[in-house]
Amino acid sequence: MGLFIFIGLLCYDLVFILPDSKIIMLPHDTIVGFFILVSFMICMSMSVMYHTLNCVSAEVCRRWFSMDILGISLAFYAVFLSGIFYGFWCPEHMMQRNLYLTLVFLPRIVTMYVISGVAMLLYVYQLPEKLLPGYFDRLGSSHQLWHVLVTVALVYWHHTGLLYARHRSVHGCFL
Repeated sequence: MGLFIFIGLLCYDLVFILPDSKIIMLPHDTIVGFFILVSFMICMSMSVMYHTLNCVSAEVCRRWFSMDILGISLAFYAVFLSGIFYGFWCPEHMMQRNLYLTLVFLPRIVTMYVISGVAMLLYVYQLPEKLLPGYFDRLGSSHQLWHVLVTVALVYWHHTGLLYARHRSVHGCFL
């Protein structure tokens, strides 16, 4: 499901966001946004393949588990790289502007990490199935909730990147 969400976001961005005459997206914003979405799609694809093929054999399971971890690492790398890209876009001497942007966008960054943290805690502590054994065997397990919340966090990060790119296209390096 997450894969299709990110394919949909990529199509939406290509059809509606990029051609919007009110927003002039710089080429590097487009490249970074494309890299982020493709990384998220690879992450979701590797997860789908792992969960689909892990019952074939122990060797296939190990191989696809490694690919799943690679996909997760790529998604983390895309989030990290985009943060570095946007964080250091303007010259260092514009500290007032950087402070302003930090105050505006920090809550969005924190929210993304809170969503991811809740997902991790649910998965690690196996909630809710630990509280009600047997009730969440097919739907609502911690692993399923983890996937949903990670997808929500990545969609939220994509939206944050669009907001930042839009702000930068309107204001540049100045307030």
